[in-house]
Amino acid sequence: TVNPAMAANDQLYLQGEDRLYMNTGDTGVSQKKEALDKMGSIINNMADGGPLPDFNPPPSNHQSSHTKQWTIVSIPHAYISSSWPIRYTACDSTGHWMAVAGRTGLAYYNDHNKKWKLFGNETQEKDFIVTGGVLWWKDFLVIGCF
Repeated sequence: TVNPAMAANDQLYLQGEDRLYMNTGDTGVSQKKEALDKMGSIINNMADGGPLPDFNPPPSNHQSSHTKQWTIVSIPHAYISSSWPIRYTACDSTGHWMAVAGRTGLAYYNDHNKKWKLFGNETQEKDFIVTGGVLWWKDFLVIGCF
């Protein structure tokens, strides 16, 4: 793959040969950031000679791997057969929209209705090649192609 993940959000997903693995569980990113910010303020306070406040770090979640749920989204065979390998993937900030771009063309997936959208005309799909990447900006899918 060229760039398997071009997303600037907290959604975690993995790209396979013919499917995407979406993490629908809590990634804990926001919790970790809050804990780091709090620890940073404590360190700054100590450096200034202030008293050491009571701080209980967030408990380590030993069951974190058990609380994650992975959803497997198979890329349609109709797209893979003509556009393999998948070169670019992107997921929107909500985690409900995903897009893939292979050797030619583009396909996108809506998690609400569990359906992929492909080109109706395979000739048109073969007429463009995504070379600059795929990303979601707000509610728009942005692709760099020729």
